Order: sequence, then C-alpha cells, then structure tokens
Amino acid sequence: MSLGISALALDENRLYLLVMPNTKPLLTAAFLCEQVLVEKDGVVTAVRIVDRLSIDYHTDQPDIPAIPFQLTFLVMVKSGSLKGRWELSLRIRTPTDKIIDTVKHQVELKGEEQGANWILKLTMPVRGSGLYWFDVYAAEELLTSVPLRITLTRLTEKPQRG
Repeated sequence: MSLGISALALDENRLYLLVMPNTKPLLTAAFLCEQVLVEKDGVVTAVRIVDRLSIDYHTDQPDIPAIPFQLTFLVMVKSGSLKGRWELSLRIRTPTDKIIDTVKHQVELKGEEQGANWILKLTMPVRGSGLYWFDVYAAEELLTSVPLRITLTRLTEKPQRG
C-alpha cells in the first residue's frame, strides 16, 4: 500500500515517520500544451508546454470579438492507496474570476503506481487579456490550479492578401 508522510519526529537520533494512506489521487502533472502524443507502449509526450499565449487580431469593431484558440490540457494522476472510479473535473476561470466552463471525466484507479491520464482538447473563446486559471478537482476537492496569461493585441493594419 502506498502511504503519504503526515509527520516527522526525531528522538535520540532516530527519525520516525508517521504515515497515512492518501485520500485523493496523487497529482503527477497538470499543464497546457499544444498537443499530446500517446505512443503504442503508452508513453505520453507533451509538445510545447505553455503558460502564456499571445493572440493578434484584426477588427474594425470597437469591442473585442470572441477569439477562439485551441490548446490541450493534460492531467496525470497516480493511485497510491486508492482503488476505484474517481471523478476529475476542470473549471476554467477568467481574469474576473468568472467560471466559463466545467468539464468532468471519470478515471479508474488500480492502486500503487498505477495511474490515469486525462487528455482534454480545448477550444475556448477569449474576449480579453489577463490571467486565466484552470482548476483541477478530484471529487470536488481542489488538486491544483494552472495559470495561463493571455495577451490580445489589436492590429491596426489589415493583413495583405496575395
């Protein structure tokens, strides 16, 4: 059984570990990237991990249009002492702290070093610059928050064609 360290104690030059089983999946990775490759042997490769995104756009309108972008979100968890089905969820928050989307996914945990990967292809409309947050939950308990800084730049010249 995989156990987590909950306390350390030192007594007469001896180190004692007080351990307890984990109560939620163990997060090994959570990030945004351009794409995720999964090889035949199950090895995962993340391509171009990002935490900043610059988007140039053209418009004659005074308001910023909804500008879609595509990224992939990868969540990797390990079982530890857990076995069974778990619900993971991703909540996306805008710079004004408004939740714009929640996506849920079931994973099967089989104990010890066994784990699960959640590869989520996102297409998200952006209406403004700022710091967006991607919150990862397991059974409604926050595991981590991943930031993405988006910078929108309005270009005054129209692109030339031809």
